[in-house]
Amino acid sequence: MLQSHTPSLEVLNSLASLFVSVFVRIPPPASGPIAFETFWKETYHGLPQFRDQYPDNIRSCLIAFDDVFRDDVSLNFSSEIESFSHVCI
Repeated sequence: MLQSHTPSLEVLNSLASLFVSVFVRIPPPASGPIAFETFWKETYHGLPQFRDQYPDNIRSCLIAFDDVFRDDVSLNFSSEIESFSHVCI
């Protein structure tokens, strides 16, 4: 259902805490992060008009996802954020 919303900064900011919550406790098979990846790739992934305005906690979680799953959802934010642990917990 969330994928049906037109991507916007307002939607992204209002849902940021929900997205981050799936990274707090990740029991196998990691359904929360996988659902986040599916949503992200269908909506905000690669949209240049939003990339520089992602909330820090979402950037950090994108980096964490890439680190764990060896994916490319963060589009190389890792050089822009010092540490994911201070934001995405």
